[in-house]
Amino acid sequence: MLLSLSLLCACVALPFCLRGQEGNISDLSWEELTEAVDNYHTKRMYAASLPYALEMMNLAKERYHRKESVYGLVLTKTARASAAAGDWSLTQKIRQELVDVAATIYGKQSLTYASTLSHLADAEMQLGNYEQTEKLCWEVKNIKIKNPLNQRYYSIQDFNRSIDAIKDRDRQRNAYRIYLDVKIILVRSLITLASTYKAIGAQQAYDLTNEVALRETSKTVQYVLNSSGGVISDKIVTDMYSLFSVFEDFENYKKGEQLYLATMDLTRGTDLYLPLAYNLASIYVRIGEYTGAKLIYTKLLQNAEQIHGTESLAFSDALADLAAFYMLIEDSSEAAKLYLKAKGIVQRLEGRDSDRYQKLNKELKNVYKVTQQRDE
Repeated sequence: MLLSLSLLCACVALPFCLRGQEGNISDLSWEELTEAVDNYHTKRMYAASLPYALEMMNLAKERYHRKESVYGLVLTKTARASAAAGDWSLTQKIRQELVDVAATIYGKQSLTYASTLSHLADAEMQLGNYEQTEKLCWEVKNIKIKNPLNQRYYSIQDFNRSIDAIKDRDRQRNAYRIYLDVKIILVRSLITLASTYKAIGAQQAYDLTNEVALRETSKTVQYVLNSSGGVISDKIVTDMYSLFSVFEDFENYKKGEQLYLATMDLTRGTDLYLPLAYNLASIYVRIGEYTGAKLIYTKLLQNAEQIHGTESLAFSDALADLAAFYMLIEDSSEAAKLYLKAKGIVQRLEGRDSDRYQKLNKELKNVYKVTQQRDE
């Protein structure tokens, strides 16, 4: 029988990755726990980090005062993990505490406070508390943030005006980082608000809110690429990847698709291209647009070959991603060929004992098993 759709989507949506850590979590030191959580989060495997994050959070309550920023950081990582795992009641509880922590440490006119409110709104929406969600989203949009270019405060929803008025590119570059943070918070709140309108059947409000989110996303990407001075850091890559979740919630995906593709073209040659491509492929899979997904995974394979060569782990990982896609569309013959090729590369580079080789071998055995069951 074919692998479950959710599992296959997880394989397709993320680059091929290694197994997590094992052992008795309660015996791990603070340093080992933080390292485990950070490793999972670097790979965007947030749900897998939850047991480690919960243990880390419990230790943090004993080690740190709630007014210390490191305590807030630990709560944030745990909330992200619990949300990824779908435990929204736990996420809500942690996010509520984070709102108080952010207000105490940074104040209610800070990006950190606005961000914590937007994340709390998302948790409330997931729990069906729609009236509270809408209230929080509007509160987020009206929080005033200081523009370092002129030292004046602007509401998050009107922050564009404070940037557009500045024509000097060098001065804009001095503010692009805070601008990006503001826009990420705004788009996140718009996505949550749109989802709320959809849940309560307010279709017109849903469409309008999503249109605004798409417009803000496009403008933000263009601004960052023009104002970053060519420096696209890992932090920006992660934030921009999160920003593009707007396309996952956009019901009329054709509108979002064209904007997404145009934006991807802007990112060619930067570190943004790969995560955006993988994200688009996963969206195609979810909506059943398999032709588009196949095209993206094929391009990613070609990209890995051009940059890293055919005897590289990057090329092997891209082969495995494409193989997982073929399993999704029930083409086990093509999937087997790709997994075999990927496994051969890993065997030559890392040997049979590596985690990557063992995972590929397991996937290949599953392909053979599915093929046998289908033939029977």
